[in-house]
Amino acid sequence: MRLRGILLGLLICASTHAAAADLQAIEQAISAGRLTQARLMLSRIDVRAVDQRRMDLLLGRYYLAQRQDALALARFQQVLAADPASPAATGAGIASLRLGRHAEARSHLLAAVAHDGRDAQAWNGLAVIADAARDWAAADQAYDRALAAQPHDAAILNNHGYSLILRRRFADALAVFSRAAQAAPDDRVVRNNLELARALAGDYPQPIAAPDATDDEQARKLNNAGYAAWLNGDIPAARALLARAIETRTSHYGLAERNLAIVEKELAE
Repeated sequence: MRLRGILLGLLICASTHAAAADLQAIEQAISAGRLTQARLMLSRIDVRAVDQRRMDLLLGRYYLAQRQDALALARFQQVLAADPASPAATGAGIASLRLGRHAEARSHLLAAVAHDGRDAQAWNGLAVIADAARDWAAADQAYDRALAAQPHDAAILNNHGYSLILRRRFADALAVFSRAAQAAPDDRVVRNNLELARALAGDYPQPIAAPDATDDEQARKLNNAGYAAWLNGDIPAARALLARAIETRTSHYGLAERNLAIVEKELAE
């Protein structure tokens, strides 16, 4: 009986170590964006052999990556109830922010940076909250802290650039979006914002498209430029650019037509 008890203890220990290794592999898959792989690995794990708090933290990160923010927040809150100093505070803050619960998000994110002053994602979240409140001094401080920790993070740079657009600091926004595009050259959101910043800075697209640009891509660029020209008060340029956008698009372009109607109404007044 004693030997049997020893063997059972060894089996439990081995199972626990294996489960811990599985959790580490799942964490790596989530960090790398391999969410299908992470989901399959999660479905096979023996939850009885793992630390429940670590499992909740992992599930929170998985749900956050899947943008299932309510589920993510619930998991992070369970972790924080047992350990207020847990890194779950960052995830809880980001999930709350996405759900529009800014006061709750700010509380979680402030706790996160108090625990780790180089938590770039928490500082980024605080910067976005400051942008929403038009608290530009707080936004600048938060973006500075986020970028000091992760200077080449395209998402942080993109948010900072958009913040500068909100303040009509178009030249500064263009410089920041250029850095974001260098960090993530294939990111469509970053490319679109870079084009918008160029147009807002007065650099409108030329009539001839790049050789590898489709008609629809060129039409989108022209619409963005026309909208930017309108924001800048350059009404004649806005009208010309929006008209070209409608002509260039291979199908009906309702957005450009609505923008053109606004511009033409201003011209008629």
